[in-house]
Amino acid sequence: MSRVLVVHGPVSVARDFIDYPYFSDLGAVQLAATLRAEGMLVERISTVDLAALSAADQKKLFDRAELFILANVAVKLPGALAPTVSEDFLENLRRFVSGGGGLIVLGGDRSFELGGYAKSPLARFLPVKVDPLDVEVDPAV
Repeated sequence: MSRVLVVHGPVSVARDFIDYPYFSDLGAVQLAATLRAEGMLVERISTVDLAALSAADQKKLFDRAELFILANVAVKLPGALAPTVSEDFLENLRRFVSGGGGLIVLGGDRSFELGGYAKSPLARFLPVKVDPLDVEVDPAV
């Protein structure tokens, strides 16, 4: 049985989804349900909980997963002082993918350009080019 780890933004309570906390994107909830229906074991971890894990516990995540899904997860939000996910996590993710592990990155308002991917280690192993966010072009940011 395939093991999937869904990394999502901070959880808030959404009473409409009894089985699922609110992910940073409803698409992550639907994807997790679909993967479960196909017989996959799906675990969820928020970026807050991920940051609290020791290096040894983070390694355990990589040891037991076959697929990581970053569900609209920021690496670093514009104006934030600290990254949302650590460079150590991103380096472990790079090794995981290089070793044959799967990675799905779901877009949204906290990913790719808006999530600070362009200047992060994640940009080096994504199959797409991520340009830095130009706030002069997009004043809504």
